[in-house]
Amino acid sequence: MHGECTDHRYAFKEVAEKYLKSAATTESPALYYLSCRCGAMGTATFSHGSRLLTEEEKMNLLMPTSLTVTLYDAQNSVYGFTFNTKEQPQEPVIQIKVSGADTWSEYPLTTTQASSYDENDTRFMYYISKAEIELDANTTYIYRACNKGMNMATSEITLKTKDPTADTFTFVHVSDSQDGPNEFDRVLSAVTNDADFVIHTGDVVQYSKYEHLWEDMLDSEHLASIPVMAISGNHETTYTKCGSSETFKHFNHNIPDQAVTKGYFYSFIYGNAKFIMLNTNDLDSNKKLKEDQYNWLINELRNNTCKWTIVSMHNPLYSVGKYGSTEGTNATALALQEQLQGVFALYGVDIVLQGHDHAVSRT
Repeated sequence: MHGECTDHRYAFKEVAEKYLKSAATTESPALYYLSCRCGAMGTATFSHGSRLLTEEEKMNLLMPTSLTVTLYDAQNSVYGFTFNTKEQPQEPVIQIKVSGADTWSEYPLTTTQASSYDENDTRFMYYISKAEIELDANTTYIYRACNKGMNMATSEITLKTKDPTADTFTFVHVSDSQDGPNEFDRVLSAVTNDADFVIHTGDVVQYSKYEHLWEDMLDSEHLASIPVMAISGNHETTYTKCGSSETFKHFNHNIPDQAVTKGYFYSFIYGNAKFIMLNTNDLDSNKKLKEDQYNWLINELRNNTCKWTIVSMHNPLYSVGKYGSTEGTNATALALQEQLQGVFALYGVDIVLQGHDHAVSRT
């Protein structure tokens, strides 16, 4: 049993309500009075915790960004959704309803952690949330991406699903949007109104290691309102200031088992057409498709029963631009020609869509 303390020493930092001087604000963290071991309170203070976030800071850290939608399984009308948040989301969901309906349906997303860099080249961690949702064909939906636990949601977006078994359909091919988010948004607004989906053949952003560049490019009401079937370009995989697994981080495609650090390959069927999406970034020492992708390609072509066959790839086989026709920069094109031109002819590929060369050309 100790007697009354006669020599107070106010050196204890006890975080308790009775010692609270002022609660945390957006300007400063909470302040507490130092205390004596006997419990007496002094006049000096110490800070604890962090200041409160402003509404703008909350929006920046917790609001879903980089929202995309894909044809995850077109034949069964399953759509893939992806969005990112800088802090771990609380109950991430997609809320969706038929246009004109009063009640939202909710679909939870699976969240994983990833890394990126800010404008000062400082590495930070952020979160990727994905879901696959089966929707009715030929239906107009309204949806939004939600950080439900934080009571945050994107604006409402219109998504018009089409008939994936139709004999006629329209899609848009774009490529190398890179440094022009505003220009890309204007292009999309002009060409996507009647399209079923978009094919993007790579180089979505200029320097893919920076998440803010992805946000600038992908935070478009036009992009989030139409499925995007993307492949990686060199700016996602091998170019200066590129990140890792960037296409995988920002799109939810149904891909076969493979490494995704330098992009990935996959295929899908829409209507009477087979779409084969190649990865021309992860090549062998001879600048050709590696054995696993080449064997997969042959199997896809050999077992294809669709009327039309469409191949998409970033690096061109033939092009009037420097990567297709200029000596010294067209080595990959020449190697891919040697490997693939006979294969495409043998199996009746109808059209090959390409990127990389910033020019419009047709053979």
